[in-house]
Amino acid sequence: MNAWVEDENRSKILVIDASGKLKKFLTSNLTDKFDIIRVETFESALKKLSERKCDLIVHNKDDIAKDYEEFLELKKREYSEIPFLLYSEERDEEVIKEAKKREVSDLIFPDEGSLIQNRIDLLLESGHISNSSEKLLQRMDEGLV
Repeated sequence: MNAWVEDENRSKILVIDASGKLKKFLTSNLTDKFDIIRVETFESALKKLSERKCDLIVHNKDDIAKDYEEFLELKKREYSEIPFLLYSEERDEEVIKEAKKREVSDLIFPDEGSLIQNRIDLLLESGHISNSSEKLLQRMDEGLV
């Protein structure tokens, strides 16, 4: 079964990915238990969120987007129950600081492809951003991120 075709029995992951790199990463590392809904802009992401239930939002941090700040504020106000996973090809202090500041649920890097399935499962099970943020902070403190 193709993860890019929707099935009502699978979790819905909204992927914000203008470059297509994140789609490739997810396709090669996830099983078919998720429906991937890909959009290229934050505006399109907000439209999808208003149209259907999504269980997780994943964003490619490396895509330049002018409305990133606005999207994160709106997501925090209106969709705070949906975990937010940030993907970045750069593993540096600035990305980690931004993730803490923005209350990102978790971070994933290209070399962690084998972990993405488990990390998404944990985020979906926790279902609450504050729990996920605490786990992210703990992982950062332990030097795991």
